[in-house]
Amino acid sequence: MKFIPTLLLLIAPLTAFAAEPLHRQAPFDEIKLDENNNSVLLKVKPLDLIERKVPPPANRRGDLEVELLDRPGEKFAIAWSSIVDVRLFEDRVLAEAEKLAGDGKYDDAQGSFRYLEQKHPQLPGLKPAIENFLWSQIGGSFRAGKHDETLALLVELHRRNPQRQGLSTAYERTTIELVKQRLATKNYRGARGLLASYVKRFPEAGPAVVAPYHTQLQEQATALVTQAQAAAAAEKWSEANTICQQALDVWPAVAGGSALSQQIHTKFPAVTVGVIGSPVLPTPNSSALTDWHVRRLNHLLATPIVELVDSEKGPVYRSHYGRVNLQADAKQFLLKLENNKESAPDLARRIKPAGVTATAITGVRARGLSELVFEFQNPQLRPAAWLQFGLLDSNGNATVGNYTAEPAIHERTTLRRRASVTAPTAAPQLIHERKFPEATPALLALRRGQINVLDRVPPWELARLRNNNEIKLLPYAIPTVHLLIPNSAKPFTANRHVRRALLYALDRESILKQGLLGDESLPGCEVISGPFPKGPDRLPWTYACDPEIRPRGYDPSLASVLLEIGRAEAGLNQPTPQALVLAHDDQPTTKIACQSIARQLARIGQPITLQQTTGGTLNANADLQYVEVAITEPLVDVWSLLGPAGIAAPCSPLMQEHFRGLETAADLAVATSRLQAMHRLVAAELPVIPLWQTTNYLAVHTSLQGLAERPVSLYEDVLNWQVAWRPPQE
Repeated sequence: MKFIPTLLLLIAPLTAFAAEPLHRQAPFDEIKLDENNNSVLLKVKPLDLIERKVPPPANRRGDLEVELLDRPGEKFAIAWSSIVDVRLFEDRVLAEAEKLAGDGKYDDAQGSFRYLEQKHPQLPGLKPAIENFLWSQIGGSFRAGKHDETLALLVELHRRNPQRQGLSTAYERTTIELVKQRLATKNYRGARGLLASYVKRFPEAGPAVVAPYHTQLQEQATALVTQAQAAAAAEKWSEANTICQQALDVWPAVAGGSALSQQIHTKFPAVTVGVIGSPVLPTPNSSALTDWHVRRLNHLLATPIVELVDSEKGPVYRSHYGRVNLQADAKQFLLKLENNKESAPDLARRIKPAGVTATAITGVRARGLSELVFEFQNPQLRPAAWLQFGLLDSNGNATVGNYTAEPAIHERTTLRRRASVTAPTAAPQLIHERKFPEATPALLALRRGQINVLDRVPPWELARLRNNNEIKLLPYAIPTVHLLIPNSAKPFTANRHVRRALLYALDRESILKQGLLGDESLPGCEVISGPFPKGPDRLPWTYACDPEIRPRGYDPSLASVLLEIGRAEAGLNQPTPQALVLAHDDQPTTKIACQSIARQLARIGQPITLQQTTGGTLNANADLQYVEVAITEPLVDVWSLLGPAGIAAPCSPLMQEHFRGLETAADLAVATSRLQAMHRLVAAELPVIPLWQTTNYLAVHTSLQGLAERPVSLYEDVLNWQVAWRPPQE
């Protein structure tokens, strides 16, 4: 063992250390020597002390063995009599954390405190320091009006020290502010939850604090029950249902509310459907091809003339208005009206094809009073597939359906069945679509009976529901296809090398398996090579997919090279690459996928800015658009996706040639050949970048019966649904 030489003492203070927070550095202790040794401050590897405690002065005898940071592997001895002070690494981290907290640098301080709790949980002074840190944050958050953040901090402080002085008062003030906010937005369930949480944590003071609010809610609910009873007595069942639901929303245990709800349900059945994300009502600009909410609601608000209801044994189409009949002339299609209150001439005036449908259908005419004839530009192999759109109203202004939408109230949209629509007695008169921001509260509401069905369960949540005897998982019949649409109007994303680079840069298998499926294996979920869904040959919706085309592999090195070539060809050789805007909707799977895509593209030097769209519309200014496409009938849907007026337009000359061949296809074999050629062309030209396909599931409570085992759309059999009454629950 060596003694510290004088020269070493002179140079030791010159050693430089990183300015980053201490807890991110390699641990080291500090030893300050006396004046005889120039008051040198030594930085040494963590000392081997009993329980990492510096001995008291009376026990400091002999020498202290140390290893200098800048002399690794060498041991030195320092006489205790030469040591003025020893500062252990963990003590210095604690001191730094307290200073950061005092300076308001809470994020940096939190990292230091987290390190200490993991590495030195018994450090003297750590517990009160963290409590003071939380208390300081609580005051700042409350003064800034961030009451939700304040409550989260209070919950954490209460977990650590329920007896902390002033905690009860701060918790009360914050709770009351949040309760007022919840009540102002009619979020009664949220307000009740806050009050219950306060009472649970402070059982002595809580009841007196929450009593006035409980009284207020009970009185409000009682008044609503009285109004609902009056409406029920007058047999105004719709009004009674709405008011009674409001009363139960305010206070589920309100006297008479449960019995009245059951009485109303018998006369006026209602179903509550949980949806995740922002459901939007269909508009003339809505795309049923790319927006799940529009596809779902169209069956209620714009009831299609013809709809696809089965695809397991072949496409099965039916019409709410009557029987569909193929004609000998393949350019004509007949709809024979049955039990319809309007005549064929009246309906013919209300049919107005739009978009790509208008280019296929040349006319609609009545034949007598009970037959509608649709005439097509070219012979059609699946004419019914073109008629999946609704009628205009009597004024020719908007599409109409079996249900009408009422104004949304606190994350809930109510859809009311039209009085003119005939259905079994138990069929729902009202459908409430309740929005949830994420899956966890939606699943909780399903278990509690607050919703009857949850549409589109995120795939990583399916395992949590499989063993629940009261909940049934139903897969949708046809998987959806996930694509990136490069903006062809922009030179960079229009470049073929850039599109290939984007594809090679994505580890699609990893994003799908780990990111979306949670390492579960789910039938129908797989990486794809083209724009059409794939599956067993026996399924009729798979014929457009060429099974010989394999998905391209993950190759970030090749992606980097292609990206540089594409930048050069597009004249974009700036030192710092410009970020591409990737637009997407607010579905949980979409957000996770786009975050992964952004990270992986950043690895090859292409920054991405994520931009969430609203209202289900596509962002025409984005460089890339993430879409989830429902290809239910490739013969028809391919026009909306890849056609001259499709979302991936414009077509290349070769793609246009394939479409001309598709128009004149005499049989399904020829049409299949053309569609598979389009698949091969997409794999080469990449007008769309194929990602993966997913099988979507809905979760149904046993109280709801009548749904198809493999529905094409949620509401396809809504007039045959039967819903049992369930008592309200908190």
